[in-house]
Amino acid sequence: MHSFLTTLAADEMLKTKAHAALLESYEDRTRQTIAYLMAIRPSLKVTVGALVDPKAPTLAATDAAFDAIVVSEETVPGAQAINDHRALLGLEALAVIVVPVLSGRSQQDKLSSTELLVAIASRTEERARAYAGEVGLPSVRLHGSYASLLEDAEVDAVYIPLPTTLHVEWAVRAAAAGKHIVLEKPIAHTREDLATILSAATRAGVVLVDGTMWSHHPRERRMRELLEG
Repeated sequence: MHSFLTTLAADEMLKTKAHAALLESYEDRTRQTIAYLMAIRPSLKVTVGALVDPKAPTLAATDAAFDAIVVSEETVPGAQAINDHRALLGLEALAVIVVPVLSGRSQQDKLSSTELLVAIASRTEERARAYAGEVGLPSVRLHGSYASLLEDAEVDAVYIPLPTTLHVEWAVRAAAAGKHIVLEKPIAHTREDLATILSAATRAGVVLVDGTMWSHHPRERRMRELLEG
């Protein structure tokens, strides 16, 4: 069984944040974190610690039982500081595993436990190739048109970041091709356009998700409660 320790900011550390009243409690954040990690690996032993003083050494810096630390690229200096503190205590350095956050730099990077990025489309294949090189995806298939991408049998879902004026056309065509859809915000300019997109997804039996993360966040529900109260 693998053990995993994650540290969350304690409630007292967030009191000075703007709109602190809208932030989830430490207990709620702990439950959500454990549920997320267990969904990825049910056999994982998850321990959650509270970060009260950001300047104080973390458990990873003082516990000999740890052998590795997972960090984002932005927090590599923090991992180095942890290893510096372990050295002062005579402890072995932790292996530092760097995971890009929401990045497409490698075909192995995933936004979910089942996602695999297999193709990129643009108005020309040259533009698709240039973007793939920019974000570090040399192995994905390149399509010189959006229609070509929709014909790709290995594509199960598409992300459509096109201008809103093109959403109806390409969301409807994606649904007709049997592709699940993540549609960037705003999803449509008018109610009529939205109805057309929803109808196409329903008719094709595909999942349609908008790109407005905030609308799906617990803070948004709390804001609604405050506004309606």
